Parts: sequence; structure tokens; C-alpha cells
Amino acid sequence: TNDTTPGKYCWRAEYTPDTAGSAYYLPSTHTNATTECFTVAHASPTITTQIAVTGANAPGLGFTTLGDTATLHDFVPGTVTGDTVDFNLYDVTADPGCTGSVVFHTTGTLNASGVATTSATYNPTAAHTYVWIASYGGDSFNDPASGSCSDANESATIVGAQIDVAKSANPPGPVSAGATIGFDITVSNSGAVPATGVTVTDNLPAKANAASSGDLNWSLNP
Repeated sequence: TNDTTPGKYCWRAEYTPDTAGSAYYLPSTHTNATTECFTVAHASPTITTQIAVTGANAPGLGFTTLGDTATLHDFVPGTVTGDTVDFNLYDVTADPGCTGSVVFHTTGTLNASGVATTSATYNPTAAHTYVWIASYGGDSFNDPASGSCSDANESATIVGAQIDVAKSANPPGPVSAGATIGFDITVSNSGAVPATGVTVTDNLPAKANAASSGDLNWSLNP
């Protein structure tokens, strides 16, 4: 037999005499609990994972999508197809031990090879480090299995633009009271990703009034 259902099994030999021999032999059975019994146990699978960091300017903030793939190993063959893997995403910059709230949760469905991919992805909202933890709840043949907060292939550090603002008087002065003076403002980005949605606010010095016909010139790099 190839029964894979966990449990204890014993062979028992039974003899039933035919009609012709019934005068000489009696029916009999025999079971040897030492040599004829065995136990089928649950498999104890392990799980490995690989984060997916995608995007034209990944791992830049606003340009990155995070997904994950989990692979189950050492499971009972033919038993995990359709089983579910839970994927939880943690912000380890704010929660180093992955003990707090889950930033994002999704699931994936195992195929016959024991591979599951996140059915949904996450777009990070902060320039932090994120970690996926994948977990398999087990079934009637296989024990549960889970990754951890320290899995090397499960983290991604999101980076943001680094905006620098420089302001200088033009002309540099000094100027007489009531005269007009301008200011040059240069905005630069020394980060690894493009800057988007940047708003720069410039407050005039005390007792200065904006010139209604003044020119406004910007320099943005990149």
C-alpha cells in the first residue's frame, strides 16, 4: 500500500480455510505489534523565499513595487497543490523585530512544485527597509512552515530623493532701503532616484515686500 495519511498502521495476516480443508484447519489471524506495525508521520517542510523589487527606478520611493515568492521543500508529494501561503510585509525601520502591525498582507497559492507567488503587491510609502515573512499553515499531511524577520532574501531598502535648496541674493547687496533685490533659488537632487512632486516655499525677509513685476527663475537639477 502507498497510504500517506498520517497515523499508525499494522499488518494482520488472516487465513480462512476452504470447504474441502475445513475438517483439518481452523481460521486464524496473526498480528505482530513489534514487526508488523509502523507509523506514518506528518512531513516537516521548510520554506525559502525571494523578494521581488520591481520598477523603472527601483528601489526609489514612488517608483518601486514589492512582491514575494515562496518555495516549500520536503513536503509530501502531491499534497500541497492549491494550499495557501500567507505573505506579511513589515516595516523594519519602524519595527525591527517584525512584532508590530503588518504593513501589508496578501496570499499566494501553491502549485504542485510547492511554489507560491504573492497575489498582490505593495508600493512603499516611506524610505524605509521592508521585510516579507511567508508562512504555510500546513494540512493533513504536512506540518506548518514559516520564514523569519531575518531572512536574507526578504528585505529591500527603499531610497528617496535627496533635495537640497540653495538661496542667494541677486544682486548680492548691500542695497539701499526701498530698492529692489532679487533672490536666486537653486534646487538640486543628490539622491539616487528622480524627485517628483517637489514643492519649494520661499518666505521673504521681514519688512520686505514682493515686487509685483518681479521675475521668477528656477533651476532644478535634475
